[in-house]
Amino acid sequence: DSQSRVADEINNIANVLNDELDQPERALPLLEDAIASRRGTADKFGTFADLLDSGAGVYVRLGRFRDATPLFEEAIRIDTRRGNFEGRVRTINSMASMMVQSGNIGSAVRLYDQARGLIERGRAVNPDAASATFEGLARIEETRGHYKEATLLLDRSESLSAGLDAQLKTIQHRRFRSVHSGPAYVRTVLSIDEGHTEQAFESADRFRYDQAD
Repeated sequence: DSQSRVADEINNIANVLNDELDQPERALPLLEDAIASRRGTADKFGTFADLLDSGAGVYVRLGRFRDATPLFEEAIRIDTRRGNFEGRVRTINSMASMMVQSGNIGSAVRLYDQARGLIERGRAVNPDAASATFEGLARIEETRGHYKEATLLLDRSESLSAGLDAQLKTIQHRRFRSVHSGPAYVRTVLSIDEGHTEQAFESADRFRYDQAD
């Protein structure tokens, strides 16, 4: 569907701006516009949950935890309703990490335990997301002085991570992992690869304004 492809394209570009160029303030309006314009189609397109998760992640980068929380919660509800356990675990992990940053360790543990339950029941089997769940729990146990528990959890995280194909770890693979990577996204990425950061910004901004027309 064309709307799904556009949403995926927006999400990919925003992730490049936020993660690779360290420009969350540039990614935010792109995601806010996309989320606002697609709320009516939330039940039709699974990519809406991805937009919400990315938007929440940008808010976290900007220290806006209160703005991030409802987006994380909405993304989890959508993924739960759609039976997308992989997406649910990823978003739960992200929200738990935010709780750790904000000092709300109890909520972080409850969230990580939710993710762990899905993983151990075989509902979510993505090794990258599962590894992040156990690592998050390990770091919390370490800060509590529970070093034995932390070591066991970290060993489990590392064993899951080691099982991933090394190619999946490369930035280039992550950039082009989506079948919906369109021309605007590719132009943005190639500009980065060629060292033309401003051109990458211009490509992302142009795509945003095109979608607003």
